[in-house]
Amino acid sequence: MIYTITILFHFFLASQNTTDVHLSFGRRTGCIGSGTCAIDKPNNYSKSTYDVNGTIEVIRGNIILTVNKNSISVADAQTQFQENIFTMEEQLPLSEHLSSAIGVDNNQSISTETYTVIESKDTYEITFLK
Repeated sequence: MIYTITILFHFFLASQNTTDVHLSFGRRTGCIGSGTCAIDKPNNYSKSTYDVNGTIEVIRGNIILTVNKNSISVADAQTQFQENIFTMEEQLPLSEHLSSAIGVDNNQSISTETYTVIESKDTYEITFLK
């Protein structure tokens, strides 16, 4: 019963704008280190220029990034999500295409902070708080 209520609760709060994304890890400057160097819709990336794929959506004003475990190497997962923490070393403005797709303002960005990573069987989920 609780599981059903949780699913329904998530369904009603969820954005209708879940968008597939590709992302590269690292700071925006040089794409090295921790954080997200670039994130965008798949049609804006060529296969050789991204590290992982997943989805992004907005729930109650928070940006939720879900990384598919089958798209990330064990080494990258250990480096980027060490101790269930994901550190954004530099602020990342979202592209106009991505902002439009998930229904946020064009000047939306992901702040420089440390975020909690929730690991499940198939995904890593990061909530970028508003």
